[in-house]
Amino acid sequence: MHASLPPSSLLQTRRPCLLCLLCLLTLLLGVFSPAAAASGSPWEEVEAGLDVGVFPVKNIQGNTAEAVIIRIDPMLFSFVILTASTPGEQPRTLREWALAHHLVAAINAGMYREDGITHTGYLRVGSLLNNSRIVEKFGAFFVSEPDLDNTLPPAAVLDRDADPWETLLPRYEMAVQNYRLIDSSRHVRWLEDTMAHGLSAIGCDGQGRILFIHCRETLRCSDFAAQLLALPIDVRQTMYVEGGTQAGMLLNVGRDFRLWEGKGSFWNVGSFDARLPNVIGVRRR
Repeated sequence: MHASLPPSSLLQTRRPCLLCLLCLLTLLLGVFSPAAAASGSPWEEVEAGLDVGVFPVKNIQGNTAEAVIIRIDPMLFSFVILTASTPGEQPRTLREWALAHHLVAAINAGMYREDGITHTGYLRVGSLLNNSRIVEKFGAFFVSEPDLDNTLPPAAVLDRDADPWETLLPRYEMAVQNYRLIDSSRHVRWLEDTMAHGLSAIGCDGQGRILFIHCRETLRCSDFAAQLLALPIDVRQTMYVEGGTQAGMLLNVGRDFRLWEGKGSFWNVGSFDARLPNVIGVRRR
């Protein structure tokens, strides 16, 4: 957005074979039935440290929709902020960013200005400043790759009101600022809103794992934040990164390639071809 998935009798001959087949079929159906799946963990382990979960939420019409969450262990995966303002780069689709930079997951870095490149809030990659301005009304930062002090988490979502962000930002190689959805005290911090659209967000849980969050269907940000708090994901501070047709999220693990798009309205669906100037990507360490 511009800023604008009983033993049979041995005396029997043919009947035991049929019974065995029926029993086996019943067992398989039980294992793979939705009810059996629902009784287990909501998370699908893609590989060690990388899980995907699909959770029910309500859209603006009150109908059941899905929130898809990729949960990432920052001890096993690193995070990069990729920007078209880097020399030699240009806006790309999520798929193109993933293929060009060998990403296992990717999501929007945030909204951008009319020039098609500049992020609406602070964004820095090393010494490269895409936008040097700290926006007063943006209450969250995503940071990754800290300095040599191993007391800092490898990636985090900072709450501007609770964390010493002015001290922490210079200690991370990459940082990007966006609107805050949920603060460190697990309170919704998005003001009441009337607009509804699909959206992407980045959060963290109580164990410090990073959450890439996406919902395709239309809903209000404040309602979505409240629903996230009610899900069994232990969500903590969370920041909004994009809404509408350009909100996207990607998973790229071996032959498992999944791409989620956003929705602007009932008829206005997203495009996998949306070219994004700034994205947050995930790589194996």
